[in-house]
Formats: sequence, structure tokens, C-alpha cells
Amino acid sequence: MRDINDGEKWWGTPGQPDKQMKRQLLALQKLPELLRRYNRFEKFAKSRLLTPEEIAEAKAKAAAEKEKKATEKAAKNAAEQPAKAETEKNS
Repeated sequence: MRDINDGEKWWGTPGQPDKQMKRQLLALQKLPELLRRYNRFEKFAKSRLLTPEEIAEAKAKAAAEKEKKATEKAAKNAAEQPAKAETEKNS
């Protein structure tokens, strides 16, 4: 083999560097357990995931609360302004 440098170890079919091929084989051995864990997680999380409608509803609720707070703050500032102006006149 002419394209393999001296001192390199290649293994498998198709030929790959030794370390790379060993890593792939180890990953393949772990795959069934990873799939079991993934499926278990999916069953667990499925009941806890929000539907797109629930996400839209939560966003709308948050936006409404934000708008309500902004309106309350503006009303509070408007009520405080005449009182401040009156105190400044009396000083």
C-alpha cells in the first residue's frame, strides 16, 4: 500500500486509521443502550412537552402581562407628575 505512511496502523474494511476505526466500533457497541435511553426519555418527556398551541398561548399571556405592567407604570408616572409639580411650586 503506497498511500499509508511508514509507522501508521490501518485497520478494517474500508481501511481507516487504527484509532478512528476503534472509536467507531466502540460507538457501535454503545448504540443499543443509547437508543434505549433515548426512547425512555422520549416517553418521559412527551407528556411534559408543550404543543404549538400551548406555546402560542403562553407567549400571548406573557405579552399581555407585559403590556399590563407597562400601562400600570405609565398610569403611575402620570399620577406622580402633577404631585411632583405641585410640591416644586410650594417649595
